[in-house]
Amino acid sequence: MAIAFIKLAVPSTAARIATNVRYLQLQGVPRVTAFGGGGLDSITGFMVQVGVLGFLTLVDVVELESGALLDVAFDPGDIDWGKILLAAVVIAGFACGLLMIRRIRNRFRELARATADGTRRLADVLRSWRQVARLFGGNFLSDFMLAVTLWIVCNAYGVHVSLATLLAIHLVVSLINGFVPVPGGIGVWETLLSAGLVAAGVNEVDALAIAITWRAVTFYLPPIWGAYSMRWLTRRGYL
Repeated sequence: MAIAFIKLAVPSTAARIATNVRYLQLQGVPRVTAFGGGGLDSITGFMVQVGVLGFLTLVDVVELESGALLDVAFDPGDIDWGKILLAAVVIAGFACGLLMIRRIRNRFRELARATADGTRRLADVLRSWRQVARLFGGNFLSDFMLAVTLWIVCNAYGVHVSLATLLAIHLVVSLINGFVPVPGGIGVWETLLSAGLVAAGVNEVDALAIAITWRAVTFYLPPIWGAYSMRWLTRRGYL
């Protein structure tokens, strides 16, 4: 619940990782291990979303009247590779310059160790079917319950869209939102979710109403009790 409150200030993935890492550190877990665990959770969530979306597409259960949400026009000939190469060189030079600063270089080493630790932990997890079920199953259940909530909201408005289609729309929007550095995806979720519902045959007015209602239930209301949760955790030294 505290993470729901922190999402208002920082992007969702960053909020979850930062809160979990801080909690683990205060419980005596080494920083590298804490970062590794947070990274592992995020990587697993991404793998689950991509895997489930691929499965839904493969079995062809997604019902869209318009493929605008899933189909992206891409022509390699339209890309200016010279500008991309120049941008890559500039970014690489800037990164190398930052790494010359000792403090940043030390933090980068910690991040590298955390990434390596997360990779090792993922390998350990894959050796146990119980841990695989907990890690991947937990992330899937989270996305599935959000899709079920969306399905309930749709039915409340008298709109009937299959659960599989709503799950696919949710996963696509979630994946796109992960690359948008907007705290909580405010405005991004509403726009993309409305577009997905319209692609599924819902009229624009109902699609926007459903998107706003769903976001209110899953994002805008939880921070109310999330603020109390964060205060409770902070007072007791958990955050």
